[in-house]
Amino acid sequence: MVIEILRALGERVQTAGHVRSVFGEPITAHGRTLVPVARIRFGLGAGGKGRTEANSPDRQGGGAGVMARPAGVFEITEAGTRFIPATDPVRMGVLFSVGMLLGHLLARRSLRR
Repeated sequence: MVIEILRALGERVQTAGHVRSVFGEPITAHGRTLVPVARIRFGLGAGGKGRTEANSPDRQGGGAGVMARPAGVFEITEAGTRFIPATDPVRMGVLFSVGMLLGHLLARRSLRR
């Protein structure tokens, strides 16, 4: 039964993992073609517990999830192709805050010596 749940979930997630989910439809304008790129993450799980008594049903379940975030775009021109990464302001803010905290802690530690 758990195998059947995993198979059904896998089929659903497989459709989300199509190449068009990672590379979007190309956009052409002013001599440039932009191809959007995304990062895709998948999660899949299932489990169950067999019958505890002769008349009790099996307890089984499962779930799946997909998360997509923009990664950037490929810019294609006559001069060549380049990848332009997308910046995530929240991630940049967290990295900046962690860097400030580490700098503060290191400065305090060096002043104690």
